[in-house]
Amino acid sequence: MNDVNGRLSALSLQQRALLERRLVERHASAVAAAPSGRTQAPTPVGPQPLSHAQETLWFFDKLVPNSPLYNIPQAFRLQGPLDLAALEKSFRTVMDRHAALRTRFVEVNERPMAVVEDRTLDWSFVDVRTRNKMERESETARLLQEQATRPFDLAKDPLLRVTLVALSDHEHLLVVVVHHIVSDNWSLGILYREVRSCYEAFARGQQPGLPELRRQFPELAASLRRDADAARDTAALRYWKDELTDAPAHLEFPLAGSRPPRQNYRGSRRPVHLSADLRDQLSAVGQRQGSSLYMTMLAAFAVLLHRYSRQEQILIGSPLGLRDTAEAERLIGLFVNTLPLRADLSGHPTFNELLRRIREKALGAYGRAKIPFDVLVEELKLARDPSRHPLYQVVFQVVNEAAARFELPGISVESLPMETGTAKFDLTFTLVESPGG
Repeated sequence: MNDVNGRLSALSLQQRALLERRLVERHASAVAAAPSGRTQAPTPVGPQPLSHAQETLWFFDKLVPNSPLYNIPQAFRLQGPLDLAALEKSFRTVMDRHAALRTRFVEVNERPMAVVEDRTLDWSFVDVRTRNKMERESETARLLQEQATRPFDLAKDPLLRVTLVALSDHEHLLVVVVHHIVSDNWSLGILYREVRSCYEAFARGQQPGLPELRRQFPELAASLRRDADAARDTAALRYWKDELTDAPAHLEFPLAGSRPPRQNYRGSRRPVHLSADLRDQLSAVGQRQGSSLYMTMLAAFAVLLHRYSRQEQILIGSPLGLRDTAEAERLIGLFVNTLPLRADLSGHPTFNELLRRIREKALGAYGRAKIPFDVLVEELKLARDPSRHPLYQVVFQVVNEAAARFELPGISVESLPMETGTAKFDLTFTLVESPGG
């Protein structure tokens, strides 16, 4: 596991994207070649334990109820002759196939547990074809806002909801919202690829040939929890204690106003485009130092934070996927742990020296990635501050846009922005690579 994480962390963003594209192609080939028949493992019976990551989100939901903070909303404009019945059936089929999407979260003996049931997809169809252009635009904007910000009841609601809006006979708006407790970015890619495969089959009057799932996410969640609990008394936990015991309690930004006594989680997003030429120059800088573009951008982000805060020791959260088996690659579910990476800017280092330090810290963290965030907080005995996220208040993450692209045969698909009006941290820097930069 350590060697795998080390090799992955050393890849450039281009190499990571190529690797993920090959995994996508391998998955698509498996879908095409798989025989029809049973395509899912038996549904787990009775309450199941949560992974540590799921439990963290469950406790947050209890602490801040009725919040859309962990909604994952996406919207797409579909243009072309859409088969509405085939699309709805496709989403229902994928939901039936993946236990994570049919899970609700309840309290049993004061502990959160997952219960998998035969649940109905939350599917809505809205027809605004007869309205004038201004009314259609107004209704579309209202729907996008309402769907993005409507919270889920984790104990009752289906945690995937889909809304299809008919704007004209050949133009539709598709809105997909899933709760983070059952999904991550890789999971969205699985969802969309399998919906495409089902849609293509159903539109032809055929049955989809999806590969069999021999295990379901609740079973793997229990394995993740056992791995994490077993790691409490290992060298991995000692590494994190050594790394974080004297770390700064928080990062101080110059704020426009005073920090509220409790986090309100209000926020918004601002896109910034970096050209392909600049990306290539940054890649070259990293390659000369034996570092990936991810590490180079992380070092630059640390410099930015240092300039604003004047702090020499900075903790930055960095999400990492825990899909280290072929089974995990094919399942929808939450397979993410966010690691606190320490940026050391003491002694006025050159950028090359800082990049070397960042690379060393990243490789050390990735080799010990199975220690969950909540276990670190517990073991370090950190004092809770309701005005701040513990350990780190800023996050740096890389998202492969191609891995979660939605496509349908014969349909032009355009991704549309959606906003929940929330922010999980003081600042999150999300790096999304595309052909343009």
